[in-house]
Amino acid sequence: MSDKTKPPKPAYTVEISVGGCEWERVAAELLRAAEHVVEHGPDCRSVWGGAGTHGHVHITRRDVTPEQYNAELSAWFESTKSAKAECFDDCPPGHCACHDGEARTVNRTHTADAAGEGDA
Repeated sequence: MSDKTKPPKPAYTVEISVGGCEWERVAAELLRAAEHVVEHGPDCRSVWGGAGTHGHVHITRRDVTPEQYNAELSAWFESTKSAKAECFDDCPPGHCACHDGEARTVNRTHTADAAGEGDA
């Protein structure tokens, strides 16, 4: 997905990754990691690992106000709606989200709807 088709990022993005061999341990570590993030705030950085589970926490901060983010999100959403409405088999790469990369696999239902052919 190109940067043009990705939604804008909010002020904070928290990524918690937990892996392990037993679901119960993974679930327990996920809860522990979430509590750790809340306790340590937006500067939290954590990496752990061992025989049973492993994981990491990564928090990114973007300097954006809620108003700026909402405006960016609205503009992005509108751009995806207009791209979908104009989608046809021959649209250029990166034009819309209904094509899978360079393979140009088209969501035929979406294309038919956009062309007005999907009406019953």
